[in-house]
Amino acid sequence: MSKPHVIPSHYAPLQAQRYLLLPLLVQKKENQPCEIKGWQAVAQAVMGHRHSVTEQPCQDAASAQIRLRPIVVNCDGAGSAKLSHFGSDALSQQLQRLFMTLEPLLAEWLDTENIDTERVSERLASIIARHSKGIIKDIATHWQQPETAFRSTLLVAIMGKYHHFWLQIGDGYLLRRCKHDETHTWQVMVMPEKGEFANHTCFVDPALTMAHVQYGMASATEISGLAAMSDGAAERLMNLQHHTSAPLVERFASSLSQQSLQRSLFEFLSDPSVWGKTSGDDKSISMVVAPKANANEQ
Repeated sequence: MSKPHVIPSHYAPLQAQRYLLLPLLVQKKENQPCEIKGWQAVAQAVMGHRHSVTEQPCQDAASAQIRLRPIVVNCDGAGSAKLSHFGSDALSQQLQRLFMTLEPLLAEWLDTENIDTERVSERLASIIARHSKGIIKDIATHWQQPETAFRSTLLVAIMGKYHHFWLQIGDGYLLRRCKHDETHTWQVMVMPEKGEFANHTCFVDPALTMAHVQYGMASATEISGLAAMSDGAAERLMNLQHHTSAPLVERFASSLSQQSLQRSLFEFLSDPSVWGKTSGDDKSISMVVAPKANANEQ
């Protein structure tokens, strides 16, 4: 009897997993594509009470779309940058337009099972980072102000049929909703990027390099939701010590089909009894969730 083929341990994990058990020994269950149509979306950004005292505008911006595929974008303008609210808003809106333009590429990269995920994620991250810097440069030129006046963090998550992609520049939290039996849990995709000192982070600005960009691609199997939130919203929606989500995140996800959720989320983010003892920072969250009947059950 011939010996089973052994894959060297240095192979990429996602490639190795396909061969750990040969079809002759154990029948392989086919990887089913995730349904990306019919998802629900919500996005909301609310001024923190500290900004209402200092008369600063809300520097957070959030967007979510499901027109072609589920995508969330969340941006938090730098507090020290006087025009960062323009920068965060431009990033959150114009990147969604970019992703609509890139849809043929996103379909090829995220809706195809057998691809080089490392190469594709690096290429997509480079496109997004370069375009984001271009957005900030263009708006700075329009206002005749330095680019640093518009700097902002950036969180992006994009859903595909076989893969989902994420990118993070700066702080905030990116989450994915994973199905386990009949329940759902939210997992942090990556730890927030902090700068050299406390309360410092990275931004989309002229100093940004790919060394400051965190990104990746993983299987879409059993993923039924994506969310992005600013660090202000995380003060009540995350356990910051253990980097786990609060039950409220799943409660919002379960209610996403309700027409009143946008208003309910706004009221929650504006409630002084909830946010009175926090830092007073702006709060924002973007979320997309699969319909219950199409939550990629296998």
